[in-house]
Amino acid sequence: MPDTGDDVQPTARARAAAQGVRLAAWAVAFAIALAIGAAVERMSVEHGGHLLAYIGAGVLGLLVGATELVSRYRDAPLFVVRSLAGMVYMAVNAAVALSMFWFFRTGQIAVDFTHALAPTLTQVLVAGVGGMALLRTSLFTLRVKEADIAIGPAAILQVILAAADRACDRDRAGPRAIVVKDKMRGVAFERAKLALPAHCLALMQNISAEERSQLDSAIAALSAAQMDDEVKSYNLGLLLMNYVGETVLGEAVRALGPLIAGPAADTPPILAQAASLPFADLPALIEICLALDPVERDWDPAKMREAWLSLDPALVQESDKVLVVLARLRKGFGADTLAKAITYRGLGAAKIAPVTTPLTAADFTPKPG
Repeated sequence: MPDTGDDVQPTARARAAAQGVRLAAWAVAFAIALAIGAAVERMSVEHGGHLLAYIGAGVLGLLVGATELVSRYRDAPLFVVRSLAGMVYMAVNAAVALSMFWFFRTGQIAVDFTHALAPTLTQVLVAGVGGMALLRTSLFTLRVKEADIAIGPAAILQVILAAADRACDRDRAGPRAIVVKDKMRGVAFERAKLALPAHCLALMQNISAEERSQLDSAIAALSAAQMDDEVKSYNLGLLLMNYVGETVLGEAVRALGPLIAGPAADTPPILAQAASLPFADLPALIEICLALDPVERDWDPAKMREAWLSLDPALVQESDKVLVVLARLRKGFGADTLAKAITYRGLGAAKIAPVTTPLTAADFTPKPG
């Protein structure tokens, strides 16, 4: 049967191209940083400045920003570092560190440095770490309705950080959807909701008790939600990816295997109708499904019809043949589309019996039940 899943190759190529653009942007940013450092070096040579010290302060400030970003994306920590918004955030931290170091070197800011370290090294460390403190400083806080708004440098940093968060969420949404569909395919939510999280957390060694409690609460809410079992399974995978990452999730699913796998629940009841549907009506049912399908497919309809109706000769009973075809159609079109198609096919196939005898008053009397 032809593959009815999403074609991930164009997406993979797009991600590879985007990563190349990000790497090129990193190279350009590094070259600009070197140029700025060289210019500052020439401007401050009378103050004993040198290029390596400026680069060290800038890199330290950049690492401070990168550390904060990495801690916000546990499933793919390095993804945010490669994003454009993440680069801007780290560049702001590096620029502030460079500025503070220049102020120290030129005497614009007078600080009584300790003699425990060399003066230049002390200035680099204070500038790199002090820039983080400066950017996160708020002069005062205003409370507007239910939100606290910081007034000061922290407000600027929060705007950039929020933009980085939104950009990374958008960039990660597509790859996460593809990964979770691949990892959780065939996993039954009711069988996996306890075993899979427990196994994933057992594989990890540094999950805190607070994180475990948050995950348990999220899974309990998901279990109580009114949605399809397959959708619950995918959402369970997304929750676990937030804590353990996609690699650990895939290994856990592979390890548990048939213990958590199972067919999707027959809701609405479709497969149960196999005994009442004639096999001869299935080609018409397929046409109705194709007409009702809300998703634009890249299928070849002729090949798909042949694949859906192609059966093993070992299937002798007509009900077994119908059951196999219905299962294939459910997998291809989804339960709702197939259920509506069966309903419409039943209405369209209803036969009107010809009247061969004279009508009497009893024919117009409602029948009980």
